[in-house]
Amino acid sequence: MVQQESTTPLVIANTTQTKAVVAKQKLTIRDIQRAERERLAQLAAEEAAQQEGTSQVDQQMVAQKQAEAQRQAVILAEQQRQMAMQAEQQQAEAQRQAAEQERLRIQEEQRRIAQQQAEAQRQAALKAEQQRIAAEQAEAQRQVALKAEQDRIAAQQAEQQRIAAEQAEQARIAEAQRQAAEQERLRIQEEQRRIAQQQAEAQRQAAMQAEQQRIAAEQAEAQRQAALKAEQQRIAAEQAEAQRQAAMQAEQQRIAAEQAEAQRQAAMQAEQQRIAAEQTEAQRQAALKAEQDRIAAQQAEQQRIAAEQAEAQRQAALKAEQQRIAAEQAEAQRQAALKAEQERIAAEQAARQRAEAAAKAEAERQAAIKAEQERIAAEQAEAQRQATLKAEQDRIAAEQAKAEREAALKAEQDRIAAQQAEMARQAAIKEEQERLAADQLAKEEAESAAKAQAEAEAKAKAQAEAAAKAQAEAEAKS
Repeated sequence: MVQQESTTPLVIANTTQTKAVVAKQKLTIRDIQRAERERLAQLAAEEAAQQEGTSQVDQQMVAQKQAEAQRQAVILAEQQRQMAMQAEQQQAEAQRQAAEQERLRIQEEQRRIAQQQAEAQRQAALKAEQQRIAAEQAEAQRQVALKAEQDRIAAQQAEQQRIAAEQAEQARIAEAQRQAAEQERLRIQEEQRRIAQQQAEAQRQAAMQAEQQRIAAEQAEAQRQAALKAEQQRIAAEQAEAQRQAAMQAEQQRIAAEQAEAQRQAAMQAEQQRIAAEQTEAQRQAALKAEQDRIAAQQAEQQRIAAEQAEAQRQAALKAEQQRIAAEQAEAQRQAALKAEQERIAAEQAARQRAEAAAKAEAERQAAIKAEQERIAAEQAEAQRQATLKAEQDRIAAEQAKAEREAALKAEQDRIAAQQAEMARQAAIKEEQERLAADQLAKEEAESAAKAQAEAEAKAKAQAEAAAKAQAEAEAKS
């Protein structure tokens, strides 16, 4: 708009200007406008080269521009005052009508410029209001997104607490089952010891009795064998029932673990889809503003990379520390289990030494039962260890995902703040450029008016001199 208005030649009365003067004035204005455009282009290039400077340099440049504009305004005011004084001193009656027309034209031009300035101010105010409304809307959207993120994090924490409580309950149940199995094993050993003592006592009594009691002893032995067989069958039935109960509980725990894993996988998939959607939306927004935010995005990217590197190093150190602690705990548990196993083996060896008088078949059966129990215990311990390891891995993965999400959110906030700062600075630079262009236009118009007035005065002076010369020649002739 400024260039179109500045290229329009000033309208001067036909009595005070010729076509040559108008052409010369057009050329002068175009030259000045071309030089001003080159200066503004150079200024814009310098501004682009200095965008990475500090805010103090920008403030100094703005202060220098303001000082230069004020100086130009003072010089222009002084020039206008001197020109007005010269015009008043040199103005003749013959140029009164032309000066009056010029004054009216200047007033009309000033009124037009004032209207344009008022319109520009109104547009700037409207643009500022729109930017404020957009900023408020963006802030409201950010608050909503932040609240949703906080709700999601709280839900995740509640879910993690619930899973931890379930795992603790499962561990408690497993410990109770282990204690029950241990008590059952001790009861069986006590029963076996009692039976062995009964057998030894029976043999001692049989040896002391005479041959005439042999038949009675055989009958008693037959009854005792029947009772022992019944007792063994009862023990076997109890062991089978205990194994069935343990198998049922293990199956229920496995089903519960599979259901929990399915729920966790579904939640993780939903979270990944949400993150992918957020990333897609962020990429679309970034593509729309890529050119405007290129410099700010580079700075934000550098900050984000530094933050990610620091966060990765912190996560790596934390993960290494967690792995070390887990390894120490696993080693301690393994040592405790090994010690308990050694104590149990020693106790069983002592029991076997005390029960050497028992039948070989009973010893083999007990050994088979013991091996089966050890295998079940080992499988349960391995299952618990795997469950603990899996829970720890899930917790670490959740913490890493949370840290990455928080880092991405912080980088996005920094990028938005940088964009807003850059937009504010660009708006200030644009406003300063528009003000300088308006000042330059006013200066050019004032120079054009002064030049036209000077030419009109020179022409009037030449006409007056010619008239005086003609009158002198006429008087000389007469």
